[in-house]
Amino acid sequence: MSIKRTLSPKFVEALNRLYNSTPVSWWKHLVDDPDVFLAIRNGTINAYAGGGSIGRITWVNNTIQLAVHIEYLTLPGGHETDPYIQLVPEAVPVSRPVVNTVDEYIRKLRYIKSRPRRFVGDERGGENVIASRNGCVIDMEAGFEEATAPANPEFEPEGSSKGRVDLVCLNDATLSFTEAKLYSNSDLRSTTRPAVCDQLADYHCWLVKRDTNAALRSCYQAVLRYYRELDGKFFDRHRTPEPQELLIDSIPRLLVFGYTGAQENHLKKDLLPLIIRETQTLVPGFTTQHVRVVGNPRNLRDHLLK
Repeated sequence: MSIKRTLSPKFVEALNRLYNSTPVSWWKHLVDDPDVFLAIRNGTINAYAGGGSIGRITWVNNTIQLAVHIEYLTLPGGHETDPYIQLVPEAVPVSRPVVNTVDEYIRKLRYIKSRPRRFVGDERGGENVIASRNGCVIDMEAGFEEATAPANPEFEPEGSSKGRVDLVCLNDATLSFTEAKLYSNSDLRSTTRPAVCDQLADYHCWLVKRDTNAALRSCYQAVLRYYRELDGKFFDRHRTPEPQELLIDSIPRLLVFGYTGAQENHLKKDLLPLIIRETQTLVPGFTTQHVRVVGNPRNLRDHLLK
């Protein structure tokens, strides 16, 4: 199995020059923004905010390139603008501003960061919050089958990202893999076996394969190396001493978030016992210790992910 997370040395050097350049660059704005998670791919870095990639950074012909989906660059009108467009009788045509330059991108970054959630929903948005705020997370929306990856995975409906891991975390020298679910997700509910149990079992079967295990250790060893080589607050926050050898925890985690105090009792009394019991029949060694819950994803801390 070929799983790659690679950046060329020239790309890394150019990114560091750009980060330390004057005036402050768009790259520095992304790297130092606490809401942004930078996911290293094969020759690419995706800047995630609100659950979607608000920046695809690549190295082409010895030049750093930044590409953003047009939906994330289409901004709301002024606060005084009537949100309704009159079609009958026909009114004056209305257009919405679209970010067209990198200077505008920097000035409007606050609005751009809020756009993805309109398309991907609260589950992936909450996952992004967790990833950006916790230093143990080293990947999110991690796809490992590039040949079959959709062109715009962030626009897939929630729950359709089969083959992608929500969160990859590092605990000392051990990698763990977490499936993150919003409390309202129907995958957590069933009178027999909730769908999430089979999802966790699929992860486990994949993680125990020898070729998968070796490929994951190699690609995330590279990610940790790039974290040490790249400048900026994001990389400082997620940087860790490089272990001599990474280990893989083949028992996946389940993280449930986004519930209120009134819903917590139902979650812990009814939903989780069934999920744990059914998953134990599919994943040897799965216990209550592999389940994490938090109401507000902003309150989650590293120790709950490890």
